[in-house]
Amino acid sequence: MANAQEICRWYEALKAERNNFDNTAQQIIDFIDPHHKDVTVERMIGSRKNQNQFDGTSQYASHVFSQFVQGALFNQATAWFSLRSRDPRINQNQKCAKWMKDTTARILLHMRPNFYGPAGQCVQSWGLFGNGPLLIEEVPRSREGLGRLKFTAIPWGSYVMAEGDDGKIDKFIRTMKLPAHVAVKLGDVSDQIKRAAEKEPLKQFEILHSIMPRDFIAYKTSKLATNKDYPIASCWVEVESKRLLKESGYRKFPVAVARYDLIAGETYARGLGEIALPDQKSLHRADEAALLKWDRELDPPLLQKRNSIIGNILSTQARGRTVVTDIHNSVKPLIEGSNWQAHDMMADRKQKQILQVFHVNEILNLMSREKPEMTAFEVSARLQLLQQIIGPIFGLLESEFLSVIIDIALDLLAHIPGLIEDPPDEIAQSPASAAFDVVYEGPLARAQRNQEIQAIQQSVADLGGIQPFSPESIKLVDWEATARKLFEIRGTQDLLLSPDDYLEEVNQMREQQNAEKQAQLMAGGAQAAGQAAPFLKVMRDQASSGQAAA
Repeated sequence: MANAQEICRWYEALKAERNNFDNTAQQIIDFIDPHHKDVTVERMIGSRKNQNQFDGTSQYASHVFSQFVQGALFNQATAWFSLRSRDPRINQNQKCAKWMKDTTARILLHMRPNFYGPAGQCVQSWGLFGNGPLLIEEVPRSREGLGRLKFTAIPWGSYVMAEGDDGKIDKFIRTMKLPAHVAVKLGDVSDQIKRAAEKEPLKQFEILHSIMPRDFIAYKTSKLATNKDYPIASCWVEVESKRLLKESGYRKFPVAVARYDLIAGETYARGLGEIALPDQKSLHRADEAALLKWDRELDPPLLQKRNSIIGNILSTQARGRTVVTDIHNSVKPLIEGSNWQAHDMMADRKQKQILQVFHVNEILNLMSREKPEMTAFEVSARLQLLQQIIGPIFGLLESEFLSVIIDIALDLLAHIPGLIEDPPDEIAQSPASAAFDVVYEGPLARAQRNQEIQAIQQSVADLGGIQPFSPESIKLVDWEATARKLFEIRGTQDLLLSPDDYLEEVNQMREQQNAEKQAQLMAGGAQAAGQAAPFLKVMRDQASSGQAAA
């Protein structure tokens, strides 16, 4: 059995490392994203968290950025990815291609109920804090519905993590406060939780959920619960009593962590929120000062001459009346207008810098509908420009986050009987049977692939210019492979490519025709040789006679 005290020690050690990032994270929450869970501050549930905010530029920019990323990479309305084997022969096999297409559709189906909301939260946390973890689990059998997968976004401040030797996250502990009536269902809880469940069911208790390789936690193999034999341990611990409540396991590490800008030697990445924070704090201070100045100008303090008011009562209310001794010198505003130009210039500069950090202008320019006459080429050019700017960031998000999610989802669904069909023999017997690549079908991915299409088209055009001078150069191109590549890039291979049996028949006919043509050429050569034999005999006789006469 796992050691609850050891898990608690792991948590405290990893939390001490994370504390170095908590102060910055709390400032991002205070000035940029007040709706996020607090880290170093405790507030009552339902209390207002944005009372100190005076400018929402960063919050707006972060929202635009996260929404664009979600729409560009995993849009719920589209089939945003597909599976491809690393073996080209399998991809060209129609039966195997159909299995990969059906499997992709099955994964998307079970993602649909509750993936996109938590994944969107992870993307927002990824952009702001640099880290966005997502927990992927199988839905308990008692709660089966349309989807058999459960996705949970873990907010900053609710988890600690550590890397393995390969630089990937392999230790993850999340902390949560559960009401007694929920905590009591986890397992063998303490008497304190049991009593609270009866008398104070809403009283909260801190619970740890530890996910680690079993090499790091002493455990006892149990034949009664096979999930305890899995390589990844899942342990629930009651913090106050350091009591192990439940133990199970996972076949694969179930947490996919999106990390934005990872500095060497650090486990936690840094996000755009940290870059935008200084400018946003400056905006808050400037707007706060401007509001105070504006308030003073709307209701300015008054300058009053001594003994100038009869009765010493000054009325500042609407339709108020004040009797003075001297109408010209008695009462006047102390502030008579201000110069707002400096504030406006500074605020405009800071706002532009923040929008630039989150690539808002590029995104809005791409998504603008002000030019309905914009051609498909212009849209593609804008997509390519944006892809060049933030493409590397998206590449990391795809490979280290989305691909991991899909891999875990495929593993979970494959172990549920009847959900995914057995793969064809060509896949099962292939050395690359377990090696599938995820091909993304979002707008940015398509823009990147359009560059490949343009390169192929340009090469063919260049060949057309060379061919008149070198007719044989046309034979350098494998036109069938080129067509397959173009269909694959366009994603139309299922629609346009002929079935395998038809292609095999065509190839057989082609080989037969080539064989017949070769046989005809050989027969024609033999016939020509037979016809030329008498002529050659005469020529040889004449040559012999000439030599004898000489």
